[in-house]
Amino acid sequence: MKAFRKMIAGLMAVATLTVSTTNISVSAVNTYVYYQSPAMIAGQWCKTPTVPIASSLREIYAGDFGVWFYGGNVGLDNRFIRSTSRTVNIEIWEEDKNGTDIKTRTQTAWFTVDNDGVYRVTNYGDQWVVYDGIVEDDNIAEVYMKLKVNTISGDTSKNIPTNALFYEYWIE
Repeated sequence: MKAFRKMIAGLMAVATLTVSTTNISVSAVNTYVYYQSPAMIAGQWCKTPTVPIASSLREIYAGDFGVWFYGGNVGLDNRFIRSTSRTVNIEIWEEDKNGTDIKTRTQTAWFTVDNDGVYRVTNYGDQWVVYDGIVEDDNIAEVYMKLKVNTISGDTSKNIPTNALFYEYWIE
């Protein structure tokens, strides 16, 4: 009788485990090639090229995609004041054919002097979803960013080189 009870308990455990694992959903994240930011003018908004990214979801919400940043390979030259209060304002947008683009996320990044003495973007804040609705219903999001490096009193240049930011888009 003990052996029968152990066998029934074992079968129930297997059945429970089977049922519970069948309810687990897996969400894959697609990433795309690495991009570098274009040359920019400090104090002015700069729009990056639009990139179509495909989702596994038919309806795409603003929180279903974003950007991963990896720093930049270049820094600002000595004509820029070395200040940790210099920021990059980042806005992530979804482009619509009818011109009603939707701002989906915002983020802030900060400049610091890295270990090699290069003054560049090294710190990134959290991305905040600023729109909670559906942005696409055809599983393709057309994504771009607007970037603005702020100026600091005493800067003698406004020319931000290409690749100040290095990034890739992701989507569920």
